[in-house]
Amino acid sequence: MGVIFMTIKLAQGRLFFSLSFFALLSSSYVSAGEFEDLSNIRQIAEQFALAQIENTAFSDITAQAASMDARLQLKKCSEVIEAFTTGRAGNIARTTVGVRCNGVDRWTLYVPVVVSALVDVVYTTRPFIRGESIRTEDVEIRKMSIEKLPPNYMGSTEKIEGMEFTRTVRSGAVLTLNSLKQRKAVQQGQEVIIFAKGHGLEVRMSGKALKNGSLGDSIPVRNMNSGRTIEATIIDDGTVSVLF
Repeated sequence: MGVIFMTIKLAQGRLFFSLSFFALLSSSYVSAGEFEDLSNIRQIAEQFALAQIENTAFSDITAQAASMDARLQLKKCSEVIEAFTTGRAGNIARTTVGVRCNGVDRWTLYVPVVVSALVDVVYTTRPFIRGESIRTEDVEIRKMSIEKLPPNYMGSTEKIEGMEFTRTVRSGAVLTLNSLKQRKAVQQGQEVIIFAKGHGLEVRMSGKALKNGSLGDSIPVRNMNSGRTIEATIIDDGTVSVLF
């Protein structure tokens, strides 16, 4: 029997065939036992798709490969069937898995797979206007299907306390990274308290912020006593720290 090279695309449940014959096939009858079980092909694609999920926050994870035409006949592979990524960008819940045989009778099949899972998402419990600060009691955690996830969604309330909204947000909205920004703990020109620490000593003095900044930011501050400008880290509202 001759060798057949076969590439098959499966898109939206419909099959498209592109066959190139290396040699004429034998006209002898081929029994059903010489073909791959299509349910096994689907299972290989599903297991591969699940193995690619790196987000440990997902729960209730399942994968469903697209159905295949029962008339599709793929020769039994003489080697272990291989699954691979296709490199096609797409929704996290919808992917395409390549399945191929590199044996005597080579074939490649592209199988669409839908991945279903739930993940924690932060929702607002009341409306907000631009510039308004958020508190942890203003939000709640709910489960959402990954098929509906907006880009840059927030899955935890950690570190959101006191952040400001960059735009108006309705009640029941999913919080996203671009809907919030760090609140400015220090404003340019504001008088601040400087805590200078070093060698077991801590000195407190007055200063003036030369730049806006949020908690954790390093900003230039002028020491009101010496007139020197130093780099200090914002540790609280109107308070900075420097080591000496």
